Amino acid sequence: MKTVIAYTHKNRFGVWSIKWNGKHWQIALNNEPFGDFNDAAGAHEDLVRGFGGTAPNGLDPERCALPDDLADWVQIRHS
Repeated sequence: MKTVIAYTHKNRFGVWSIKWNGKHWQIALNNEPFGDFNDAAGAHEDLVRGFGGTAPNGLDPERCALPDDLADWVQIRHS
């Protein structure tokens, strides 16, 4: 089974991602990181609830209609 290395979600604000950078799970909008976390589930939860920090361009992630369930994000697996 291949390991999940990233989750992505595209909406009208751009491409949101939660990616493993080799050290932490990093949240980003359009490849502009704005937070590091120990696990993907924690990163996702903080992101969708607005606790992950302010996204680039001052966007509040909580108001950006991100899926509440990480399973609804596209999984990127290590090849």
